[in-house]
Amino acid sequence: MQARSTIELDPGFYPAHLFLGLAYQQAGRRSDAIAALERAISLSQRSTMTLAALAAALAADAQTSRVSDLLGELDHAAARGRYVSRVWLAAVHAALGDTDRALDSLERARRDRCCWLLRCVRLDARFDTLRDIPRFQTLLRTDV
Repeated sequence: MQARSTIELDPGFYPAHLFLGLAYQQAGRRSDAIAALERAISLSQRSTMTLAALAAALAADAQTSRVSDLLGELDHAAARGRYVSRVWLAAVHAALGDTDRALDSLERARRDRCCWLLRCVRLDARFDTLRDIPRFQTLLRTDV
C-alpha cells in the first residue's frame, strides 16, 4: 500500500496517515482506521479533513458520543472561519445513517463547488448507502 511506503519515508506526513486510515476503513479494519486517523489528526494539528474522516470512521464503529464531540469541533472551526468540506461532513452523516443530512451536505458542497464532490463521492465506499437514492444520483449527474 502506497500510504505505508510514504509513511516509511516521512512518518510526519499526515496525508499518508489520513489516506491509510481511509483505506483501512474501506477494508473493514476499523480499529486500524481509527488509529491511523487519530495519528493524522495529531500530525495535522487537527485539520478539519482529518477530524471529519475520524468522525466518519467512529460513526461506522458506532462510537457516536465521540462523533458528536468531533462534529461540535467541526462546527466551531467553521464558525471561526476554517474551511470544513461538506463532502467530508456528508460521509459522517451517511455513516450515522442520517441520509437527509448527508444529502443536504452534498447538495451544499455542489453549490459551494467543492472539488471533493465528484472526485470522492463517485468511488468512496462511505457513500454506498446513498447510491440508490435519486437525490444522490442527481448530484452525480451535475457539473461542479
